Amino acid sequence: RLSTMSRKKALSASKGKGSKPDLIKGIERSQDDFSDQDWLDHTADGSLAWREHFISSPKLTSHLLNCDTPSALATEVAKLLKLSDFKTNLISSAIVDCLTLALGRAQEQAYNLLTTSAFFTLIYEMLCNIRDRGFSQQQQLDYFTTTMSTHSTLEPWQQDGVMLDFQGPVARDVTRYCGESLLMHHNLYATMFALTPEVEIVPLPFTITAPPAPSPLQTSTPLETLLQARALKAEEANADNVVPAGLTPEQANVILQHTIDNYLGQAQLEMEQEVDQQLDQVAQRIRDVKVQTPPP
Repeated sequence: RLSTMSRKKALSASKGKGSKPDLIKGIERSQDDFSDQDWLDHTADGSLAWREHFISSPKLTSHLLNCDTPSALATEVAKLLKLSDFKTNLISSAIVDCLTLALGRAQEQAYNLLTTSAFFTLIYEMLCNIRDRGFSQQQQLDYFTTTMSTHSTLEPWQQDGVMLDFQGPVARDVTRYCGESLLMHHNLYATMFALTPEVEIVPLPFTITAPPAPSPLQTSTPLETLLQARALKAEEANADNVVPAGLTPEQANVILQHTIDNYLGQAQLEMEQEVDQQLDQVAQRIRDVKVQTPPP
Protein backbone atom coordinates (compact mmCIF):
# COMPACT_ATOMS: atom_id res chain seq x y z
CA ARG A 1 0.00 0.00 0.00
CA LEU A 2 1.24 3.45 -0.82
CA SER A 3 1.59 5.65 2.21
CA THR A 4 0.19 9.18 2.16
CA MET A 5 3.65 10.57 1.44
CA SER A 6 4.16 8.16 -1.47
CA ARG A 7 0.81 9.12 -2.98
CA LYS A 8 1.70 12.81 -2.71
CA LYS A 9 5.05 12.13 -4.42
CA ALA A 10 3.30 10.33 -7.26
CA LEU A 11 0.97 13.26 -7.76
CA SER A 12 3.85 15.73 -7.55
CA ALA A 13 5.75 13.79 -10.21
CA SER A 14 2.74 13.98 -12.51
CA LYS A 15 2.47 17.72 -11.94
CA GLY A 16 6.10 18.16 -12.85
CA LYS A 17 5.38 16.76 -16.32
CA GLY A 18 3.00 19.63 -17.07
CA SER A 19 -0.31 17.88 -16.27
CA LYS A 20 -2.62 18.59 -13.36
CA PRO A 21 -4.41 15.37 -12.48
CA ASP A 22 -5.87 16.81 -9.25
CA LEU A 23 -7.47 19.85 -10.93
CA ILE A 24 -10.38 19.56 -13.36
CA LYS A 25 -11.64 22.22 -15.71
CA GLY A 26 -14.32 24.20 -13.88
CA ILE A 27 -13.11 22.95 -10.47
CA GLU A 28 -10.81 25.32 -8.61
CA ARG A 29 -10.21 23.15 -5.53
CA SER A 30 -7.83 20.23 -5.19
CA GLN A 31 -9.35 16.77 -4.93
CA ASP A 32 -7.65 16.38 -1.54
CA ASP A 33 -10.21 18.89 -0.18
CA PHE A 34 -13.23 17.06 -1.63
CA SER A 35 -15.96 15.79 0.64
CA ASP A 36 -18.00 12.70 -0.25
CA GLN A 37 -20.72 14.92 -1.66
CA ASP A 38 -18.21 16.81 -3.81
CA TRP A 39 -17.14 13.56 -5.46
CA LEU A 40 -20.75 12.68 -6.20
CA ASP A 41 -21.57 16.15 -7.51
CA HIS A 42 -18.66 16.16 -9.98
CA THR A 43 -19.26 12.63 -11.29
CA ALA A 44 -20.45 12.38 -14.91
CA ASP A 45 -23.82 10.84 -15.71
CA GLY A 46 -23.56 7.13 -16.43
CA SER A 47 -20.21 6.83 -14.68
CA LEU A 48 -18.86 3.43 -13.72
CA ALA A 49 -18.14 4.79 -10.25
CA TRP A 50 -20.36 4.50 -7.19
CA ARG A 51 -22.34 1.56 -8.59
CA GLU A 52 -24.58 -0.30 -6.16
CA HIS A 53 -23.21 -3.63 -4.88
CA PHE A 54 -19.69 -2.48 -5.80
CA ILE A 55 -17.64 0.41 -4.40
CA SER A 56 -20.68 2.59 -3.87
CA SER A 57 -19.25 5.57 -2.01
CA PRO A 58 -16.05 7.65 -1.73
CA LYS A 59 -15.82 6.67 1.95
CA LEU A 60 -15.74 2.98 1.07
CA THR A 61 -13.15 3.62 -1.64
CA SER A 62 -10.89 5.41 0.83
CA HIS A 63 -11.29 2.54 3.29
CA LEU A 64 -10.17 -0.04 0.72
CA LEU A 65 -7.18 2.04 -0.41
CA ASN A 66 -6.00 2.34 3.19
CA CYS A 67 -5.84 -1.40 3.91
CA ASP A 68 -2.44 -2.25 5.36
CA THR A 69 -1.81 -5.64 3.75
CA PRO A 70 -2.95 -7.52 0.61
CA SER A 71 -4.64 -10.16 2.76
CA ALA A 72 -6.64 -7.50 4.59
CA LEU A 73 -7.61 -5.94 1.26
CA ALA A 74 -8.68 -9.34 -0.14
CA THR A 75 -10.84 -9.93 2.94
CA GLU A 76 -12.55 -6.57 2.46
CA VAL A 77 -13.15 -7.27 -1.24
CA ALA A 78 -14.67 -10.68 -0.45
CA LYS A 79 -16.91 -9.07 2.16
CA LEU A 80 -17.99 -6.41 -0.34
CA LEU A 81 -18.93 -9.01 -2.98
CA LYS A 82 -20.32 -11.46 -0.38
CA LEU A 83 -17.90 -14.21 -1.41
CA SER A 84 -17.48 -15.87 1.96
CA ASP A 85 -16.03 -19.04 0.39
CA PHE A 86 -13.16 -17.32 -1.38
CA LYS A 87 -10.60 -19.29 0.63
CA THR A 88 -11.96 -22.67 -0.48
CA ASN A 89 -13.70 -22.00 -3.81
CA LEU A 90 -11.46 -21.66 -6.89
CA ILE A 91 -13.73 -19.31 -8.84
CA SER A 92 -14.45 -17.03 -5.87
CA SER A 93 -10.75 -16.95 -5.05
CA ALA A 94 -9.86 -15.96 -8.64
CA ILE A 95 -12.39 -13.12 -8.63
CA VAL A 96 -11.18 -11.78 -5.29
CA ASP A 97 -7.52 -12.03 -6.36
CA CYS A 98 -8.17 -10.24 -9.65
CA LEU A 99 -10.01 -7.36 -7.98
CA THR A 100 -7.45 -7.15 -5.17
CA LEU A 101 -4.66 -6.79 -7.73
CA ALA A 102 -6.67 -4.09 -9.50
CA LEU A 103 -7.01 -2.10 -6.28
CA GLY A 104 -3.30 -2.62 -5.67
CA ARG A 105 -2.63 -1.05 -9.07
CA ALA A 106 -4.87 1.88 -8.12
CA GLN A 107 -2.85 2.35 -4.94
CA GLU A 108 0.49 2.23 -6.75
CA GLN A 109 -0.55 4.68 -9.46
CA ALA A 110 -2.35 7.00 -7.02
CA TYR A 111 -5.72 6.88 -8.75
CA ASN A 112 -8.27 9.26 -7.27
CA LEU A 113 -11.35 7.89 -5.53
CA LEU A 114 -13.61 8.28 -8.57
CA THR A 115 -11.20 6.48 -10.92
CA THR A 116 -10.60 3.70 -8.35
CA SER A 117 -14.31 2.99 -8.03
CA ALA A 118 -14.81 3.03 -11.82
CA PHE A 119 -11.73 0.80 -12.34
CA PHE A 120 -13.10 -1.73 -9.86
CA THR A 121 -16.44 -1.84 -11.69
CA LEU A 122 -14.71 -2.21 -15.07
CA ILE A 123 -12.62 -5.19 -13.95
CA TYR A 124 -15.62 -6.90 -12.34
CA GLU A 125 -17.77 -6.42 -15.44
CA MET A 126 -15.04 -7.89 -17.63
CA LEU A 127 -14.88 -10.92 -15.33
CA CYS A 128 -18.67 -11.30 -15.60
CA ASN A 129 -18.39 -11.10 -19.39
CA ILE A 130 -16.28 -14.25 -19.28
CA ARG A 131 -18.07 -16.12 -16.50
CA ASP A 132 -21.73 -15.28 -17.11
CA ARG A 133 -22.00 -13.99 -20.69
CA GLY A 134 -19.50 -16.29 -22.38
CA PHE A 135 -17.73 -13.49 -24.29
CA SER A 136 -15.04 -14.46 -26.74
CA GLN A 137 -11.71 -12.65 -26.67
CA GLN A 138 -12.78 -10.41 -29.57
CA GLN A 139 -16.08 -9.56 -27.87
CA GLN A 140 -14.20 -8.73 -24.68
CA LEU A 141 -11.84 -6.46 -26.62
CA ASP A 142 -14.77 -4.69 -28.29
CA TYR A 143 -16.47 -4.18 -24.92
CA PHE A 144 -13.29 -2.76 -23.38
CA THR A 145 -12.66 -0.41 -26.32
CA THR A 146 -16.21 0.94 -26.25
CA THR A 147 -16.21 1.37 -22.48
CA MET A 148 -12.90 3.22 -22.40
CA SER A 149 -13.98 5.47 -25.25
CA THR A 150 -17.22 6.31 -23.45
CA HIS A 151 -15.73 6.98 -20.04
CA SER A 152 -12.50 8.74 -21.00
CA THR A 153 -13.86 11.56 -23.21
CA LEU A 154 -16.34 14.37 -22.60
CA GLU A 155 -19.30 14.89 -24.84
CA PRO A 156 -19.91 18.43 -26.19
CA TRP A 157 -23.02 18.89 -24.09
CA GLN A 158 -21.37 18.00 -20.82
CA GLN A 159 -20.66 20.99 -18.60
CA ASP A 160 -17.38 22.05 -17.05
CA GLY A 161 -16.63 20.60 -13.64
CA VAL A 162 -17.53 17.03 -14.63
CA MET A 163 -14.85 14.46 -13.82
CA LEU A 164 -14.18 11.56 -16.18
CA ASP A 165 -13.73 8.01 -14.97
CA PHE A 166 -10.45 7.66 -16.87
CA GLN A 167 -8.59 10.67 -18.21
CA GLY A 168 -5.18 11.28 -19.79
CA PRO A 169 -2.35 9.19 -18.31
CA VAL A 170 -4.78 7.22 -16.16
CA ALA A 171 -6.69 5.99 -19.22
CA ARG A 172 -3.44 4.80 -20.81
CA ASP A 173 -2.40 3.02 -17.61
CA VAL A 174 -5.78 1.27 -17.31
CA THR A 175 -5.54 0.17 -20.96
CA ARG A 176 -2.05 -1.23 -20.41
CA TYR A 177 -3.08 -3.05 -17.23
CA CYS A 178 -6.17 -4.68 -18.76
CA GLY A 179 -4.24 -5.62 -21.89
CA GLU A 180 -1.60 -7.42 -19.84
CA SER A 181 -4.10 -9.21 -17.57
CA LEU A 182 -7.69 -9.99 -18.55
CA LEU A 183 -7.37 -9.47 -22.29
CA MET A 184 -4.08 -11.36 -22.66
CA HIS A 185 -5.18 -14.26 -20.43
CA HIS A 186 -8.80 -14.37 -21.61
CA ASN A 187 -8.70 -18.07 -22.54
CA LEU A 188 -7.19 -18.98 -19.17
CA TYR A 189 -10.02 -17.28 -17.31
CA ALA A 190 -12.61 -18.80 -19.67
CA THR A 191 -11.26 -22.30 -19.04
CA MET A 192 -11.23 -21.79 -15.29
CA PHE A 193 -14.81 -20.48 -15.18
CA ALA A 194 -15.96 -23.40 -17.35
CA LEU A 195 -14.61 -25.98 -14.90
CA THR A 196 -16.83 -27.37 -12.17
CA PRO A 197 -14.60 -28.32 -9.27
CA GLU A 198 -15.50 -31.65 -7.71
CA VAL A 199 -15.75 -31.94 -3.97
CA GLU A 200 -13.78 -34.92 -2.69
CA ILE A 201 -14.66 -36.29 0.72
CA VAL A 202 -11.69 -37.97 2.37
CA PRO A 203 -12.69 -40.31 5.25
CA LEU A 204 -10.64 -40.02 8.39
CA PRO A 205 -8.80 -43.20 9.48
CA PHE A 206 -9.74 -42.71 13.12
CA THR A 207 -12.77 -41.90 15.22
CA ILE A 208 -13.05 -39.29 17.89
CA THR A 209 -14.70 -40.39 21.13
CA ALA A 210 -16.06 -37.71 23.37
CA PRO A 211 -14.77 -37.93 26.96
CA PRO A 212 -17.34 -38.68 29.69
CA ALA A 213 -19.00 -35.68 31.19
CA PRO A 214 -17.55 -34.71 34.60
CA SER A 215 -19.71 -34.82 37.68
CA PRO A 216 -21.54 -31.61 38.55
CA LEU A 217 -19.50 -29.34 40.77
CA GLN A 218 -22.25 -29.12 43.38
CA THR A 219 -21.81 -32.85 44.24
CA SER A 220 -18.21 -32.46 45.40
CA THR A 221 -17.06 -31.58 48.94
CA PRO A 222 -16.85 -27.82 49.49
CA LEU A 223 -13.28 -26.60 49.79
CA GLU A 224 -13.91 -24.95 53.16
CA THR A 225 -15.18 -28.21 54.68
CA LEU A 226 -12.17 -30.11 53.32
CA LEU A 227 -9.73 -27.61 54.81
CA GLN A 228 -11.45 -27.77 58.20
CA ALA A 229 -11.27 -31.58 58.22
CA ARG A 230 -7.55 -31.51 57.39
CA ALA A 231 -6.87 -28.98 60.15
CA LEU A 232 -8.80 -31.07 62.72
CA LYS A 233 -6.87 -34.21 61.77
CA ALA A 234 -3.56 -32.38 62.15
CA GLU A 235 -4.58 -31.14 65.60
CA GLU A 236 -5.49 -34.67 66.74
CA ALA A 237 -2.16 -36.05 65.49
CA ASN A 238 -0.20 -33.43 67.44
CA ALA A 239 -2.38 -33.50 70.60
CA ASP A 240 -0.09 -35.91 72.49
CA ASN A 241 2.99 -33.80 71.79
CA VAL A 242 1.51 -30.48 72.87
CA VAL A 243 2.21 -29.26 76.41
CA PRO A 244 -0.81 -27.45 77.83
CA ALA A 245 -0.24 -23.78 78.20
CA GLY A 246 0.06 -22.22 81.67
CA LEU A 247 2.04 -25.05 83.41
CA THR A 248 4.94 -24.24 85.71
CA PRO A 249 8.26 -26.06 85.29
CA GLU A 250 7.57 -28.11 88.46
CA GLN A 251 4.19 -29.26 87.15
CA ALA A 252 5.72 -30.11 83.78
CA ASN A 253 8.41 -32.23 85.53
CA VAL A 254 5.76 -34.11 87.55
CA ILE A 255 3.81 -34.91 84.40
CA LEU A 256 7.00 -35.97 82.60
CA GLN A 257 8.07 -38.21 85.52
CA HIS A 258 4.63 -39.80 85.69
CA THR A 259 4.76 -40.53 81.97
CA ILE A 260 8.24 -42.06 82.27
CA ASP A 261 7.19 -44.20 85.24
CA ASN A 262 4.20 -45.53 83.34
CA TYR A 263 6.32 -46.49 80.32
CA LEU A 264 9.17 -47.93 82.46
CA GLY A 265 6.80 -49.81 84.80
CA GLN A 266 5.12 -51.48 81.89
CA ALA A 267 8.47 -52.42 80.39
CA GLN A 268 9.75 -53.80 83.74
CA LEU A 269 6.62 -55.90 84.23
CA GLU A 270 6.99 -57.40 80.75
CA MET A 271 10.66 -58.22 81.48
CA GLU A 272 9.81 -59.92 84.79
CA GLN A 273 7.13 -62.04 83.13
CA GLU A 274 9.61 -63.10 80.45
CA VAL A 275 12.20 -64.09 83.12
CA ASP A 276 9.61 -66.09 85.10
CA GLN A 277 8.63 -68.00 81.97
CA GLN A 278 12.25 -68.88 81.24
CA LEU A 279 12.80 -70.08 84.87
CA ASP A 280 9.75 -72.29 84.68
CA GLN A 281 11.03 -73.85 81.48
CA VAL A 282 14.44 -74.61 83.06
CA ALA A 283 12.85 -76.14 86.20
CA GLN A 284 10.62 -78.37 84.03
CA ARG A 285 13.65 -79.63 82.12
CA ILE A 286 15.41 -80.47 85.39
CA ARG A 287 12.45 -82.50 86.68
CA ASP A 288 12.38 -84.46 83.44
CA VAL A 289 15.94 -85.65 83.88
CA LYS A 290 16.07 -89.30 85.24
CA VAL A 291 18.92 -90.15 87.58
CA GLN A 292 20.18 -93.70 87.00
CA THR A 293 22.29 -95.38 89.71
CA PRO A 294 25.12 -97.62 88.51
CA PRO A 295 24.83 -101.39 89.21
CA PRO A 296 26.82 -102.82 92.23
